[in-house]
Amino acid sequence: MHALAPLALATLPLLSCASPAPADGTPGAGDGGTPSTDSGAPDAGAPVFQFSYALIADPHVTSEGEHQERLQQAVAWVAEQADDRDIELVFVLGDIAWNEGFAPAVAALDALPVPWLPVLGDNPIQSGDEEAWHDAFDPVLQARAAALPGWSRAPTPVDNPVQGGQSHLQSYAFDHRGLRFVALDWNSREVGTLWGETPDLHDFSGGTLPFLRAELDAASAGEGLAERVVLLSHMPMIVGPGSFDLDEGATLEALLGPAGDLVAGNHAGHLHGNGEDEWAACGMTVDTTDATWDDVVSLRVVQVWTDAAQVHSSDEVVELE
Repeated sequence: MHALAPLALATLPLLSCASPAPADGTPGAGDGGTPSTDSGAPDAGAPVFQFSYALIADPHVTSEGEHQERLQQAVAWVAEQADDRDIELVFVLGDIAWNEGFAPAVAALDALPVPWLPVLGDNPIQSGDEEAWHDAFDPVLQARAAALPGWSRAPTPVDNPVQGGQSHLQSYAFDHRGLRFVALDWNSREVGTLWGETPDLHDFSGGTLPFLRAELDAASAGEGLAERVVLLSHMPMIVGPGSFDLDEGATLEALLGPAGDLVAGNHAGHLHGNGEDEWAACGMTVDTTDATWDDVVSLRVVQVWTDAAQVHSSDEVVELE
């Protein structure tokens, strides 16, 4: 039984927007364009702009039609802005497609001019399409494995001793310009109950928690800038109703707390709103990006700067007419 705590993440109508970095690579003017930092280290020089990445969440494509068209609208905006904003990667944060939506969703995303990476969400699992998701997106991940440095991927499928049978867990990691991106599959494999809408640590051999632990161990043993690890998931890494329970939260705090100088934060979807909070015990920020499938089509662009000591970031929520 899950012991729930109050919801930690504040869902906001719209996050305040940060100014995109200008073409000369300096931070934008004004407070909105200043990269965020929580380091207490001595001044390491002015941060230098490196690149941007975009986040799209919850397209919910189940067939050709409106949801596919709304995803296409987000893709078209990224394609138009990629050069000016130096967008080099796109992450799609879960609930991308199920039923008859796999081919239309992949076709829409393949129009992106930069590499895109899928993250598994809960709806394909609840719809009985976990294996179909794997079949549709595994070729994309195989292509990224051949092209992106430092690629690592959890084994899939694996025996699931909690739910029984096998699960196609979808966790992977790679390096890009000094950052380590780690995508994590926290989606419950319990189908048909309220708990199917909540995350699970999958703390077993080949599971998600051991994958994250191995990534953090490797990052701690290596060299690199502070705040260089970025966690991506469908379900946000928070504690509360519909999220991790108290025991799971304590497990994550014990793991992430000592790595607070490595981990910048967690990008997620699932909640169908734009929100941001700080999980102080884990030393990281947690944000959610609104779904593209309803209301205003929105996405998030994260700008990355570095100085001699650490990675800095600033983000902008973009709403399309």
